[in-house]
Amino acid sequence: MQVMIKDLLLNLFLITYMPLLLVSIWGEKFALLKNRMQKIVINIIGSIAAILCMTFPVHLANGFIFDLRNIPIIIILLFLGYKDSIPLIVTTLVYRFLIGGEGSYIYAIVHLTTFLIVPQFHTVYRTINLPKKVLLAGLITGFFSILALSIPLLFASSPLEYGNFVYYFFTIEVVGIMITAILIEYILKNIKQKDHYVKTEKLRVVGELAAGVSHEINNPLTVTYGFLQLLGEESLTPAERKKYITLALEELNRTHEIMENYLILANPYQDQIEKVNLKEEIQLIGEKLQGYAILQGVSITINCPQNLYLECERKKLQQVILNIAKNAIEAMDSGGILFIEFIQKKHHIIMNFQDNGIGMSPEQISKLGEPYFSSNTKGTGIGLMVAYRIIQSLGGTISCQPNKRRNRHKSDLTSKQQIAFLYVAFYLFRLF
Repeated sequence: MQVMIKDLLLNLFLITYMPLLLVSIWGEKFALLKNRMQKIVINIIGSIAAILCMTFPVHLANGFIFDLRNIPIIIILLFLGYKDSIPLIVTTLVYRFLIGGEGSYIYAIVHLTTFLIVPQFHTVYRTINLPKKVLLAGLITGFFSILALSIPLLFASSPLEYGNFVYYFFTIEVVGIMITAILIEYILKNIKQKDHYVKTEKLRVVGELAAGVSHEINNPLTVTYGFLQLLGEESLTPAERKKYITLALEELNRTHEIMENYLILANPYQDQIEKVNLKEEIQLIGEKLQGYAILQGVSITINCPQNLYLECERKKLQQVILNIAKNAIEAMDSGGILFIEFIQKKHHIIMNFQDNGIGMSPEQISKLGEPYFSSNTKGTGIGLMVAYRIIQSLGGTISCQPNKRRNRHKSDLTSKQQIAFLYVAFYLFRLF
């Protein structure tokens, strides 16, 4: 008897493990699957659970076996109804006939009866609350447990003796389906809550981006509008007119840069992939930054190996380096040195940005890359957020390691060891 109970409990473990397996393998991706694909996955999971139950059953005389396969069958029939549960029923019947024994024909009657009756409750089950679902599933399973125990007594070629097994089987199956129903409802509720949270967060970010675009674009446009009005003054000298035109163009260029950042933020992924020489690229960017750095009293030191290449979109790589470098320069109010270094370690390319700015607190570091967070009162945080998004789209990581008077941004353009092998292999082909 102890062996029988152990086998039934093993069945119950295999059944309750299947929904957890579904979550661990697919997780939130399951909610993103098309409706048809979701039903196929559910049938596969249910079939696996039923087959495992029949593989480890309680054996009685004349080839009669008892297991908890009815739990996944009834649950899926309640969820999917007739048509979408056919693969599960066919798979279960075929496997039971392959096992053989006198009981295979008798249990075909039980399964067909289950298939005809249980889907009648499909619509009701999907609309009632959790306590009622658990009660309904328990009542249906109790009925079919009694049926599964009774039919062999009527049709078996030799008498079957159940003894106390009847009580154990009935109790474990009814309690088992109740546990399974609660577990599945909890998983579905969790998936829905996460999906709702993601949608809410997207709407919040869209609102923030809209407000940010309006605010950031408005400032340079207002300045440009003012200069254009001044150009209408007839008393202006040619030198003043030229000065105002230059300032207006600078503000328009600033507007263009802001829009570029927002466009990249909306689509950080690489579109025009090419082989980029990092040595040449960083030298070119260093020249662009030189004038801005001098105005801030900052000197730039660059260290990069001669033959270091990366396959990426040149424009977005430039944006990453420019945004992080500008952030570092602006952090040094009293001037200082910005050190930019590229290092290749096996299949990794690491970018180091070191400055001797004012430093950041652990709380500030934890918020880096978030919308509209900036440790600089003059900034909005969009530039660093764009850099984070682009690096993440490359499968890389970015971290900040501050000292008391020095910040260090480290960007790894390849995957870490703990990330799946797929990413490591992917970057084997991207580095030259």
